Amino acid sequence: MPDTHAISDSTVTLGAEADYECVDLFLRDFILVQAIKGGMETGLLQKLNRTPATCSSLLSDSGFDAKGLEFLLLTLSHYNVVVKNRAEQYELSPEFSKAFYFKEYLQAKIEFSNFLAPDLMQNTTDFLHSEAQFMQSSRLFELFDYHRALKVTPENVQFTRRWVRLTTALTRHEAGVCLAHHDFSECLRIMDIGGNSGEFARQIAEQYPQLFATVVDLPVVCDIGREHTAKTAVAQRLEFYSANALQDPLPGQQCLISFKSVLHDWPTEACERFLQQAYKSLKNTGELLIFERSAIDLTQTPVTFGLLPTALFYRSYRTPEEYIPMLQQCGFRQITIKRLPLETGFHMITARKS
Repeated sequence: MPDTHAISDSTVTLGAEADYECVDLFLRDFILVQAIKGGMETGLLQKLNRTPATCSSLLSDSGFDAKGLEFLLLTLSHYNVVVKNRAEQYELSPEFSKAFYFKEYLQAKIEFSNFLAPDLMQNTTDFLHSEAQFMQSSRLFELFDYHRALKVTPENVQFTRRWVRLTTALTRHEAGVCLAHHDFSECLRIMDIGGNSGEFARQIAEQYPQLFATVVDLPVVCDIGREHTAKTAVAQRLEFYSANALQDPLPGQQCLISFKSVLHDWPTEACERFLQQAYKSLKNTGELLIFERSAIDLTQTPVTFGLLPTALFYRSYRTPEEYIPMLQQCGFRQITIKRLPLETGFHMITARKS
């Protein structure tokens, strides 16, 4: 008989599935980030991505004045975003060309960091003294106002759409890491709790044509998710289920239930409740999957400008070990931990319903 109480723990070697992290090289500095933002908003970087151009040609078909263009090009040159070729034309550097391939991810991280920069500039003392104090004054917690996702109104949809768009852009790339290191081939029905726009479930369904996926989230988020996935090839195998997953009954007999970047948002008591709800909804021997960012080790990972949205949640992230007693208390067994050395480190925890 296998020891169902044994815990497997390993660190995964990442490959091409983590290539999107090349973006972070260009998100370290405030001025660099603003220059890239300006370069994208004016279309300059898109133009140079298509074909090299001289300074004079860029000036003639853009709204720049000479000094403005000079400021932008020289700043971008200093940070190796653009370089000059032998014909004295500007073009994207090889390193930034790789990052620009993930343009949507780059834009989302810039928008997210710029939105939250005033939080730290204006409320540094609150952040250092108390999470509760910081929550009262921070725009971060205004952005993720889940109460605005309870009732479907045009105003609430517009408000919620912003953070759903940002988190979807992150999930679009992070999901590939999970899919590279977890096998869903035996699953017929999966449920993603707090599944947001359905992007995570969509990618799983596209790779595994045998399964049907249910995305559980609040009503406004589900409406946005239906719109996000409506024209995809797997739309008929995706269901959105509006519910408060902390208290409402959820669909049962699931082969697998996932929490992707959800549990760290909640205090321990709520986290335990989520896990209990998942346990009830799994079929016997069904599998739980937790995939999220680990507690940040600042001795190894310095906070950069692009890491600001993550850093402001510094107190919230847990180590994988913190989930083990919660899982065991619910009745889960055969717990495995895979540590994924991404930007700040992620973990993937699986466990079986006994």
